[in-house]
Amino acid sequence: MEPTQKLSLTKTPFQIFSKNIAAIAHIQQIIHDIDKLSVHKPLQKKQYLLSSYIVFLISSWEWFIENSISFQVNKILKDRELFDKIKVQLRKTDLTPGDYKTYADKKIYYFNVPIVEKIDELVKKTLGLHNISNKWLFQNLTLNEIAEKNDSIYNLRGSIAHRGYINGHLTFEDNFKHMEFIYSIADQTEKIIMSYIKDI
Repeated sequence: MEPTQKLSLTKTPFQIFSKNIAAIAHIQQIIHDIDKLSVHKPLQKKQYLLSSYIVFLISSWEWFIENSISFQVNKILKDRELFDKIKVQLRKTDLTPGDYKTYADKKIYYFNVPIVEKIDELVKKTLGLHNISNKWLFQNLTLNEIAEKNDSIYNLRGSIAHRGYINGHLTFEDNFKHMEFIYSIADQTEKIIMSYIKDI
């Protein structure tokens, strides 16, 4: 009989991200509640709810990326052989575990714009994995279209957070499509990073 494999109870960043996405869905559900009630200025109130959903969605996406790096860095630091391989990938062979932790934490701290260019840069500089966004797939979109879609959703959030409004109107359907897209590439990101760390 083979020994029983130890079960890890640690949730992965994507599992936590999934729970966050499920939680912010309540914002969208409130819109349906408004439709059933007689309220003052319902369209304006729904736009504020739809806008807040985008802010929470992008905040969750940014947090997921940061937590994904932290999760892997902690894993790397527990495995000397893996750490030595990462040092080679980073071209920092004289790096100590303490220096690596400080270095990665600093890169994560200054990451606050989840556009494709910044995501690629963070993953490359902390894990040595180049151009992770080139491995994303979504429906029939090209890599450039995927990058543009990610960045345009981020720019929506920027418009809401910094100016308090957007040009045009948000819809429940559009927000759902934005969520599907971010959810898909988050799932892929975790799988790509885990596969890279496993096979390095």
